[in-house]
Amino acid sequence: MDSAFNGLNNLFNVTLNYRRDADIAIREQMMLKTEDKEDKIFPGVLEKKDKLVCWIVSNWNDAFKRVKYYNELKKHINIHAVGRHFGKSVSYEEYKELLTSCKFYLSFENTDMHYDYMTEKLFNPLNLGSVPVALGPPRYIYERFVPKDAFIHVDDFSSPQELAKYLLTLDKNVEEYKKYFNWRKNFEVKLVDYPGQHACRACQYIRMKKDYQVFVNLNNWYWDPINMDN
Repeated sequence: MDSAFNGLNNLFNVTLNYRRDADIAIREQMMLKTEDKEDKIFPGVLEKKDKLVCWIVSNWNDAFKRVKYYNELKKHINIHAVGRHFGKSVSYEEYKELLTSCKFYLSFENTDMHYDYMTEKLFNPLNLGSVPVALGPPRYIYERFVPKDAFIHVDDFSSPQELAKYLLTLDKNVEEYKKYFNWRKNFEVKLVDYPGQHACRACQYIRMKKDYQVFVNLNNWYWDPINMDN
């Protein structure tokens, strides 16, 4: 849902969503590694990086927080920006190659007001060897799902200029930059198979769940604003 709708009260009895408190939670996530798994991305990855900051965007709206932040950030650091908005669409293979070739990726969500809302914009860079620069929900929500030293959050800095200074510092300090990959020693990224996994999880839930419930107010649950003071 992109906006609240009338008539949803008492209509649904199961929620399938990215939120942790949904009846069926489906989302990309970090998973603990088993002992026999090794990191297959980070070794040698620095040699593949010829871009500092990248961003792929198609859905452009001047009122979006992410657009305003980007417009200010690009004044202080070079950003390799592609996507339909910039007239440079990329294929899936080009997408993967681009994320691998960037030290930092702007994981800018198009909203910052939904609980637990983080998408492939965060998890794909983690999976492909780029450090995400997150803009979306507050840091404490990201840390429910991702190790705190696996990403950079724009709220950690007083301004886009200060963020740019930090990224430029990391660009010159290889050892400090590599610390953002320490999470790979213990975790791996589990990506969701859309939409097949949704269907499988829903069928499993319906088979296992014997009692009946009604979701009384879906709009209040989904559109309840984040407590930004948490």
